[in-house]
Amino acid sequence: MVAARTLGEEIEAAGVTAEVDAWRAADGGASGWVGATPSELHGHHLAPRTFREVACAYFGLASPAVAPYGPLEIPCGGRAGPRVSDPHGVQLGLATLPGGDFDIRSAAIETVLHADMALAQLPQLQRQARRLFQGVVQPGARAHGRTALVPDLSAQLRFPDTYERLRRGAARPAARWDGDHAQRHLFDVKAFGRGVAHYATALARDLRAGAAESYAHGVHAEYVRQARAVDQRPPERGGHGVAEGVVGPVEQRLRTFPRVHGLAFGGYGEASGAVEALRRIVAREQARRRWRQMGARSQTEAAGIIASALRRRWGIAACRAQAELTLRRLVWIGARRADARPAEHEDVGEADRGARAAAGPEAYAQRAPAGGGGWVPDGPGGGGG
Repeated sequence: MVAARTLGEEIEAAGVTAEVDAWRAADGGASGWVGATPSELHGHHLAPRTFREVACAYFGLASPAVAPYGPLEIPCGGRAGPRVSDPHGVQLGLATLPGGDFDIRSAAIETVLHADMALAQLPQLQRQARRLFQGVVQPGARAHGRTALVPDLSAQLRFPDTYERLRRGAARPAARWDGDHAQRHLFDVKAFGRGVAHYATALARDLRAGAAESYAHGVHAEYVRQARAVDQRPPERGGHGVAEGVVGPVEQRLRTFPRVHGLAFGGYGEASGAVEALRRIVAREQARRRWRQMGARSQTEAAGIIASALRRRWGIAACRAQAELTLRRLVWIGARRADARPAEHEDVGEADRGARAAAGPEAYAQRAPAGGGGWVPDGPGGGGG
């Protein structure tokens, strides 16, 4: 058996970005799907295509769905302009494309979290809690359905400040306490793909799942910026016309709540410390109501069983959402900006692997993915087999 520390040192020394990021994410929830027994009843299911994407991402390997297409243009609508597909599907996941894929990805994870929180019967649980800030929105804006801030989830509970208790160099955030007292907490579900800047931060280097922790750290600041933007907006546009530097009604309302918790899930399925804390609380509350029905000897035993099940369920949900985003976007590889269908090789897709393989040599000039995420021609020293 290879020692984990030795294996980690070898992966870090190799310097392959995708493999290093995958290794750092492995103990942060990205491995939740590995030990799960396939079951649609418990949410432990992955379709064959999705499973291949999840497994390859976990090991830092090239995407089996994206790699065969080669380096074709992706008509990204962002400021960076068009992107070129890479074998790991990173650029495909980062591209700004129509269809609301990013929202679909986050909503899929949010649905699973909300279902388990509802089963735990957390007090005052709300999903898409629009009414929390509606009282500070101008009447004209409210008539048009515009709300200032909409937390993904909200509940009345004791919850730790995972950001304050983050110890530099720790394997995971030290969030084993339950907070000082019960109050309404706001949660924002964030899912981000591989290749974002958070994978290059100090937290990502020092912590397992540090990229997710880095992403989660910015959630509250994002809410503050949004609140100030609404306050400073002219009244005719639904704002309050507050001068810069003055605390407006929306920001003041935000200050009545604790820090907004970012439930961040990374491109490999890893999760932030707030997700770990929420999972522990949900497991404890479910166990308090179900431990006898489960046949457990105590609430503590039941909480441990449920926490393990939630880790698998939430980890699979995150990995599945990431993989499905990649699969939904395959149509944009080699596409025209005005058309969602590929501009060439339109009859070649994941559903017909034989046709795709047959078109490969002519379409892609016999290119193969390199380990570092680029493309190299076949031959001596190349990536071809």
